[in-house]
Amino acid sequence: MTETKQPEIEFEHDDFALSDNMEEELQVDERCQTLLQRFYQHLQDSGLEIQQASDVAFCADYYLRDYLLDFSRQNVARPEPGTVRRFAATWFITRTLDPEMAVLERHLEAIRRLYRFLHALHLISAEELAMIEEDLDHLTALNVARGMVLFLKRPGGQSQFSVELRQQMRDARGRFDDLHDWIRTHLEADLSIPALADAARMSPRNFARVYLRETGESPARAVERLRTEAARRLLESAHDPIQVIARRTGFRDDERMRRAFAKTYGVSPQDYRRRFGQPKA
Repeated sequence: MTETKQPEIEFEHDDFALSDNMEEELQVDERCQTLLQRFYQHLQDSGLEIQQASDVAFCADYYLRDYLLDFSRQNVARPEPGTVRRFAATWFITRTLDPEMAVLERHLEAIRRLYRFLHALHLISAEELAMIEEDLDHLTALNVARGMVLFLKRPGGQSQFSVELRQQMRDARGRFDDLHDWIRTHLEADLSIPALADAARMSPRNFARVYLRETGESPARAVERLRTEAARRLLESAHDPIQVIARRTGFRDDERMRRAFAKTYGVSPQDYRRRFGQPKA
């Protein structure tokens, strides 16, 4: 029986850390491409046919470069709790009308293989691998098929999109990026049009008009979406009561949050937490 070669150690954890420096980010992307090439070779050495190895590597590339680097801006060598769950949730939210369960299952299997490869490279610890495996075991195709498709499709067949992606598509010039960052750190504050205009250093009337033109939605709707997105993340990662999350994200009471959540995601906060939340220890 041929013994599978163990991959050689070549990278350090911080080789995949992102920064605000464009040149350094390009270097991280190049390292990720090198890592994925070695992963592809490792899959073939492990006995996969060329087409199978290509399919797995493609899914791993999507997770690593499109999701971790571009969307979440995370270091692949320092996995965070709940990362794979958030990927699965985002995958569904960003799919169109009929997400295929088998496709997500293939992505999850590729992620499992990728992190086992990273462990063999000593880029992640046994404890971090166990954490990832636990998330993957939770996100079985059975759980996904029974629980996720129906509530991530709005009545009338409209598909769901994450708030960040929606704003990236609409505000392509990034005119209000700084304002959006400010809102995210002041969700409990007064976020009326005068307050937002002051933060943007514009007159209220001009701000409301320009914001709608640039982003395609009103400031009030944008605030609601950002609060809902923050609540969604807390539902995935924290065990605080719904009422506490509502206050922390500026909704003031859980009923307002429930209405906003249903409008954006077509599901109640309780149902979302049940499917995507971290299990209590």
